[in-house]
Amino acid sequence: MLDLHPGNVVLEMPNLDGQPEEVILARLGSPICSPVITKGALPPSRSLPHYVVQPTSFEEWIKEMIKDKSFKWNVKLIDFGSGGLPLLLLLNLHSVNGPLSINAAHSASDQVREIATPLVYRAPEALFHSRSSGQTDSNWDHRVDIWSLGCLIYKLVTNDTLFPQYFESEEELITDWAWALGPLPARWSPYYDTRSLRFTPNGIFIDPPDDPDLTLWQKVHNRFERSNPQIAGSPEDLVDLLQKMLVFEPAERQTARDLLTHRWFRSATGEPGQ
Repeated sequence: MLDLHPGNVVLEMPNLDGQPEEVILARLGSPICSPVITKGALPPSRSLPHYVVQPTSFEEWIKEMIKDKSFKWNVKLIDFGSGGLPLLLLLNLHSVNGPLSINAAHSASDQVREIATPLVYRAPEALFHSRSSGQTDSNWDHRVDIWSLGCLIYKLVTNDTLFPQYFESEEELITDWAWALGPLPARWSPYYDTRSLRFTPNGIFIDPPDDPDLTLWQKVHNRFERSNPQIAGSPEDLVDLLQKMLVFEPAERQTARDLLTHRWFRSATGEPGQ
């Protein structure tokens, strides 16, 4: 598993390779420092720094590269370290009797497997496997990445999250899934409270969300049309792509190989999927 979310997608800047440190620092500009000021008349403690340095970025450099039509961007995925580590392996690497071996940790965690992907990008089968303490979907696999990738594509295209990101609980996310994509598989119903989630097991809302007539796919379409005009492809193609990825049943999601030939990738790049 790749643990796909925006924080693990980076742009390579090959024109930085081999540049002397002074050249890079000159492009970034002089550090902007601000003094640390405490409230009240008391002087700052010795443990506090005298000043903080504002963060910087390569924004201006990136803008120059965007203007250069010959520049080819290299996108890389990073941080594979804990994408699919079992929960007990993460928590129990050290026991009261000393460090656990990797084999012992894996054996102890056969029933519950956790994924480190942020909640709004996490596939439902992984979430319900955790909520059920391993009683369901114990065989979730690489297809969780197809779901995460669908959420990630929407984020990169619209600069927004497909499902609310901040202060979203598991229960609220499950409600969002049911509203957006329809009734959840019956095997998950023992692991959420339908009354607290505002819908019945057959997907009928007790308390519909705001603007219930505006479906998820209509929102995707509208948000795409308001996104960066430099992004090619049609909103209809993007909706069709996401509909093939954001499917509750993992076996019904299209494979990565099939998705690469989807018309949205061809229309967005002008070339067949690579």
